Parts: sequence; structure tokens; C-alpha cells
Amino acid sequence: MKNIFVVILALLNIFCFASCSSDNNISENSYNELQTTYTQLMNEYSLLSKEFDNYKLETSDWITYTEAEKTAKTIISQKQQEITELENNIASLKDNISLLENKLKSLKEEITPLEIEESRKLAEGVMIFEDNNVKINYLQIGIDFFNDAVIFWVENKTDYVLTIQCDTLSLDGIVIDGNSTMSDDVAPKSKGKVYTAYSDGITNKNPSFISGQLRIIDFSRELFDFSYDAKFINIVL
Repeated sequence: MKNIFVVILALLNIFCFASCSSDNNISENSYNELQTTYTQLMNEYSLLSKEFDNYKLETSDWITYTEAEKTAKTIISQKQQEITELENNIASLKDNISLLENKLKSLKEEITPLEIEESRKLAEGVMIFEDNNVKINYLQIGIDFFNDAVIFWVENKTDYVLTIQCDTLSLDGIVIDGNSTMSDDVAPKSKGKVYTAYSDGITNKNPSFISGQLRIIDFSRELFDFSYDAKFINIVL
């Protein structure tokens, strides 16, 4: 822009010089030289104008690119922040998952023995009485042929046949109504089910605890003097 002003100033000087020279009857050669100088200056002016226009275009393109770059950098920065937040969330989730896995592992360690005990109870029942001769477990309320019955799992530890009979039973503190029928043999060094059957039925099919008295009999009288009582009170089932 500064070069354009210089050109314009030079032209004004030339016109002033031309005016003064005409007053002094300047020669034709001087006029021609002046005309040539004018033409050259106009050409230089034209070139400078084009350079200036090109410079404006280049500058405009650069400004546009710079703004686009700034916008892109802003978007990239926002995305990087979002990625960082996601990474932090993922790390937090991993920590929570790890805590839950540890809790599950701990619960499994607690549950496994309970499951084992529950399986054992289903297979062998809950122990209600034990001595050197027998071990008696409560199994369940079931059926002995056609009648409801309290089923026990009995282990005979001796070398003799033992017979199990029932004096009385109660479930959850309530004596089972009706007469019971029971006289089951258990072979030496063996295990087996014995049944206390009730012809009038058993109302409480899922008791929480049991009390009662069974009778252990050695009809051979070789192990002990005939019989003794196996008493149990409020055994939790």
C-alpha cells in the first residue's frame, strides 16, 4: 500500500512538471520523455496493484485456515476431555467390579459349606442322638407304605442287631396325635432308614424342631440288658 502512495505522488510531481514546462515552451522531446516515464509508472502501478490484490487473497485464505485450525483444536480438546472422563469411568467400573468379585468370592466361601451341609442333611438328616451303640438322624416327614411317618436314619455301630421302637414324638412342641407304629431292625455295622408311622396322619410336614424318645433294643441281650431310651429335646432341623 505504501508503494501505491509513492506512485501517486510521483505522478502528481510529473503533472506539475509538465504544466510548468508547457509554460516555458518545453520541447517535443522532453514531452515524449515525460510520456514514457508516465507509462512506466502506470505499468509499475498496475503490477503493484495486482501484487496487493494477490496478497489480500493469500491473507484471506490464511485467516480462514487459521480459524478452521482453531475450531479443530477446540473440538479435539473437547474429545480428549471426553475420552479422559470415559477412561476414568472405566477405571472406576473396573474397581467396582473387582470389589464385587471379591464379595462374590467371599460369599461363595461362606455359602459352599452351607451347601455341603444342606446336601449332607438331605442325604443323612440332622443328628438327634448318638452314643457308642447308635447314631440317629432325623431325615424327613414321609410315607411308610400308606401312612404318614417320621423317617430316621440310623447307624448301628455294634456287632449285633439292634431294634428301634418309638415311645413318643413331638414336632415344634406339639405331640403327634394318634398311636405310632415302629419296630425296625438295623443290621450290625450298617446304616438304614427306620419309620415311625401314624395311621391318623401327620399335620406338620415341615417342622422346625423335634423332641421325643426312641427305644434302643438288643433282643439278644449280649450287648446290654435288653433296652434303653434315646431321648432328644428341641433339636433344630
